[in-house]
Amino acid sequence: MLLTTLAIRRAALDSLPPTTSPALLSAQEAKEKLREIVEGFFFRGLKGEDGKHIRRLLVKSPPGLGKTREAIDCAIRYQAEQQGKDWLSLPIAEHNEAGVNAQTSIFVPRHQLAEELRAVIEGAFQERGEVIRVPILRGRENGGEEGKAPCRRWREARELARKGLPIYTNLCERRADSEALQCPYFAGCEYIQTRQAAYAAPFVILVHSHLGLEWGATAAERASWASDDPADQEDDSAERRRYFNPKQANLIICDEDPTGSLVEQGKLSPEDIRELGTDGLGDKILAGLVDPGGLLTYLRDQGVTADRLREAAEGARTAEKRRGQITSPDAGDGDLGQAAQSSPRLVRLSPVLTRLADELDCGRPGASYSLLVNDEGLIAQGRRPWVFDNQRLLLLDGTANPAILRQFVPQLQDLPELRVSRNARLIQVRHLTFYRHSLVEPVPAAGEKGGMWRPTARLAAVAEFIERVARECRTLVVTNKRVRCALTGETANGRLPVSAPYAGADIAHFGNLRGTNEFKHHEVVIVLGRELPSPRDAERLAKAIWYDTKQSIRCIKEDKRGQVDYPKRRHAYTMRDGSQQSVEVKVHPDPRVQAVVEQVREAEMVQAIDRLRLIHSPRRKTVYILCNIPLGIPVDELVTWRQLAGDGRLTRALEACEENGWDALPLAAKELSRLLPELWRTRKAAEDWARKNPLASVVSIIRVWGVLNTYRPPGQTRWSKALVRHGADPRAALAAVLGVAAEGVQVREVVGSDPPAKGSTVAKVRASLTDNPQPQPQ
Repeated sequence: MLLTTLAIRRAALDSLPPTTSPALLSAQEAKEKLREIVEGFFFRGLKGEDGKHIRRLLVKSPPGLGKTREAIDCAIRYQAEQQGKDWLSLPIAEHNEAGVNAQTSIFVPRHQLAEELRAVIEGAFQERGEVIRVPILRGRENGGEEGKAPCRRWREARELARKGLPIYTNLCERRADSEALQCPYFAGCEYIQTRQAAYAAPFVILVHSHLGLEWGATAAERASWASDDPADQEDDSAERRRYFNPKQANLIICDEDPTGSLVEQGKLSPEDIRELGTDGLGDKILAGLVDPGGLLTYLRDQGVTADRLREAAEGARTAEKRRGQITSPDAGDGDLGQAAQSSPRLVRLSPVLTRLADELDCGRPGASYSLLVNDEGLIAQGRRPWVFDNQRLLLLDGTANPAILRQFVPQLQDLPELRVSRNARLIQVRHLTFYRHSLVEPVPAAGEKGGMWRPTARLAAVAEFIERVARECRTLVVTNKRVRCALTGETANGRLPVSAPYAGADIAHFGNLRGTNEFKHHEVVIVLGRELPSPRDAERLAKAIWYDTKQSIRCIKEDKRGQVDYPKRRHAYTMRDGSQQSVEVKVHPDPRVQAVVEQVREAEMVQAIDRLRLIHSPRRKTVYILCNIPLGIPVDELVTWRQLAGDGRLTRALEACEENGWDALPLAAKELSRLLPELWRTRKAAEDWARKNPLASVVSIIRVWGVLNTYRPPGQTRWSKALVRHGADPRAALAAVLGVAAEGVQVREVVGSDPPAKGSTVAKVRASLTDNPQPQPQ
């Protein structure tokens, strides 16, 4: 049914003519509608089409409308209202084991937003004459590199987590032979104290990564029944039972789409699988993975049932619990650290087997989606379990896909999206996608695996555009991570801050922006390019989300060259003036995979645009989309890149160098007209161009693409300028272009023309260009 619904929507989209601008709500109208929905959820028992109360609701509207603040305000009022009731008049669903009625857990994407929400909640209580402290649950290693980790042994905790080993019973506390073994720092541990304080707090804030954890039983559940869950058997101490567990809360507010935290993917080895069971189950699984008919069909043919797999999963879970205990919490720091370092990785096969059982139950033949083999090896993947079955949920996001979220959160309902007018002028390039490889390319000596990338001529031109815009107003640029690093000099490996400076602008990257309000005072945003997963990566992620689907996921077949690419279909722009415009866009034929693609591509572009908080902005801001993907947002102007960039002959000359394999561009007029007559017909035309476009005006293009050198070929008495590609040998590059022997070319680098070092400012770069006298070329 889900697949059919998605397919109908896609078919309808593909058959529609280019759309005109839809009726959009004003900021005030949308705010009132939002308040009506959220208050209905909290106070009036909002009902769905089936007449039943909605317990799990997705509210979808553009970022910046005020969804989070509205939900927090209602939650505070609702919690206060419930606290005034006696237990007889309180709904059963609002009772809490800690005696806190309507206790609320709030999940956010980043700690910065957690701090902002804590200030809002504490301020609201203070206005009512109450003083509370809202706990924020941080991971043990959070802030460790800055000396602010809540756990003294955060490095050991990180190593245990990296190995897949249980942390609490190895690091914090464990009961053995009726004796409590504790970490030496347990009594004053900030991490433990926060968990204890959160137990009876009316509001608790966590980050999205906590959603995918196996929380085990709550304190009340442990006291009332004997649990078989290994997570519940880790410890039975009284103190342990007083720690906060988000499953004890009555309400959950989740800000932003948490899908990324709810998908599990990991690598296995054949040896991990081979050890399963005593009846050759592991060998059967390995044989099925390479069988032409697929693993699921093979297991059925071999008589392996879902019950057999679940039985094996229980045995694996018991063994994992035993192997996971590698040390004692009361061990010294050195001993504990050594144990964590030397211990092998704990491979958890119990969830792998459970997901395989689910796949056998679904009845789909062929290959498994939760256990598969590809170029990277043996991959285990799937959805993390949603453990909050008894809580009401309010999920807030501007770009979430309800069909995807319902795979994780059963019975999640959604209302029509609130489409709101943005106070912005939107200008979009109509003929280029600015895909990653058009902006950066691997350095030949290193290749893609070497991690060294250099800007192309197109990125050099974009850099000049960024600098020109940033000179006039505060500018945010959002692009691919690798492109960001090519501009800023940062290293793409590892975690980056939200943004870094470049040419007077702030440069951020897709996938690292949700939940931040840092750019609400910026006046311009430039969205440069888009993220697009490869077809195989998108298909694999869709298989992880829909691993137990009855209907197979359709995969794109290889072409005659063995390549896999998306087919294209026309998608319509939403034009503010009602004109009809459309463009060809890469689209996956399976609607479930396409839903994944759009969450990576379109959704991240919209999230970037709305970092400027355009809905309530008192002044009209400007949005440049340097990518032709339609986003469903009213466009004011569709333009070409040349219209935005102006005279692009230098950029086209550098593109010609790349196409011809030249690593140098002589800038003397006679050489420009000789090498590129399609751009400069005569020497005089090149001289006129040079006079109207002095090098200082295109410094961004020059510094991004290469290094400015002066050279003197054989027989020439005066020095001329040339631009030499980063990483190229100047003498050899110029000799190849000029058609002369390398030993006859004299070269010297122009002082101050090298790329800015990491951390250098734009002011320093400009100073290096102006403070050093340059030789006068011909």
